[in-house]
Amino acid sequence: MAVSIKELQTTPIINSEATEKICSELKLIRQSIAAAVFAFGTEEQIRRYNEHIATTKPA
Repeated sequence: MAVSIKELQTTPIINSEATEKICSELKLIRQSIAAAVFAFGTEEQIRRYNEHIATTKPA
């Protein structure tokens, strides 16, 4: 389920349901980017992507 900008603006951060939605959407985006990089990227792009992921792991 997508989260609208309006929902993000009006929902307190402590709302765990909204936080779950945001995290879920971000995870899907990250997976889509990874799939595209590995499917269509050059060796250099894949190496840079892996380095980026290694230094920006989500909490």
